[in-house]
Amino acid sequence: ICMRPLLRVTEVFASRGLDLKAEEFVKRLLLLGGLEESGRFSDLVGKPHEGHRWHQDHGSTEPNTVMLGFPPEDSFEGEGVFSHVIRLSHPLRLPDAKSGWTAGTPIVVKWQGPDRCIYRPVFKRGQEVIVYKDSACLHSSPDILNREALWRFM
Repeated sequence: ICMRPLLRVTEVFASRGLDLKAEEFVKRLLLLGGLEESGRFSDLVGKPHEGHRWHQDHGSTEPNTVMLGFPPEDSFEGEGVFSHVIRLSHPLRLPDAKSGWTAGTPIVVKWQGPDRCIYRPVFKRGQEVIVYKDSACLHSSPDILNREALWRFM
């Protein structure tokens, strides 16, 4: 894995008493998703829309998406840091350029199903990261946002 130095993040780790280079930390996150050769990174902040907007980012069966949550305050426990997820019984369809959807392009799905189908991951100590397969679910920003930021690797 080749990445630029993340000196400021390493400094933050050191200020908290952690002997960990940021590059090694990010490498471990990329490995969780099988993303070490081709991973992309996004920093999600704020809420882009009202309500849920269910979608898949790329629909591919590989690799996994990895999210690292940053809560709004220290010692936070609760929902709203991570995206909400709906597990699918089968993939919607595989990306196909002939049908106008290529890998790496989000597809939005209009879904008004029962609330009990929505998984709302809880953020707390020991649950700062989630991993999921994009083709196996739909996801959306939370209905109530409780985060400073969310790092997404895919």
